[in-house]
Amino acid sequence: MALTFQDIQDLPFYKKFLILIVILAILFGLFYYFIYMPKLDEIASLRSQLRRLDQQVIQKRKLVKNITQFRKEFALLKKKFDESLRQLPNREMIDRILMDIAKFERKENLESILFKPKNEIKKGFYAVVPVQIQIRGTYHQIGKFFDDIANLPRIVNVKGYKFTKPKDEGGIVLLTADCAIETYRYIPESERTPKKTGRRKNVRKKK
Repeated sequence: MALTFQDIQDLPFYKKFLILIVILAILFGLFYYFIYMPKLDEIASLRSQLRRLDQQVIQKRKLVKNITQFRKEFALLKKKFDESLRQLPNREMIDRILMDIAKFERKENLESILFKPKNEIKKGFYAVVPVQIQIRGTYHQIGKFFDDIANLPRIVNVKGYKFTKPKDEGGIVLLTADCAIETYRYIPESERTPKKTGRRKNVRKKK
């Protein structure tokens, strides 16, 4: 049997109070589960986003604070790179460098047994230009020859050298030096970019 409003009015005060408490509890439960708890999850999510944004702000402030130093370091690195790049000869200078190396052999009175330029090896923006040489002379003459090469304004390296066949000629010990000399050539952008080759379509004529 359903209670009517009149039945509730006729109830004792404590029962009315209990009914009120039950109704408030139900309303509070509905509010808590359907409104309050979702808001708590939303607040927690917003707080997590706020912490991430705070960390990003701190990082950005550090970057802004150090940007002047970063720019100085970048300018210094670029300057060093440009200086190193200028030490790489272009194609026209390679012949001049090889002529200088041959000239140093004659200057130090060395006997040239082998002077063999090899095919260059491309590596990105530069190419290695190797030359295999074999010379004969005293230890001092060969050392002075290597020193002349080291003082060239362009980058030239001596690799894998070894001394063989020592020979005494009139009280003078002559050595044979076998080594590889490498210089480096700058490859311009136009040469690095592969050329596009068009494909020719074979058109068959109908008979």
